[in-house]
Amino acid sequence: MSTEEKVKLKEAEKLVGKFVVLWRNESKQPCKVLEVYKDKEEVLYELIGGPDKGKKIRSRYDSTQTIRAYDEGSSLLVLLET
Repeated sequence: MSTEEKVKLKEAEKLVGKFVVLWRNESKQPCKVLEVYKDKEEVLYELIGGPDKGKKIRSRYDSTQTIRAYDEGSSLLVLLET
């Protein structure tokens, strides 16, 4: 069974291992969250689609926002959302 969960980024550690859609270079990118660095409000993620598939990127996040996160069974939904 696949699940979607809304995660407040002040609890960003819940995103580790989840699939999300992030904005990069003014377009939506399907990603898997690998690590969260709460002290710096940064996340390390891997692109799971597109020409840069497999590339790992570290980026800042806004802890006041909420994001939709998906489990492994829903990773296809992340690809379709982009």
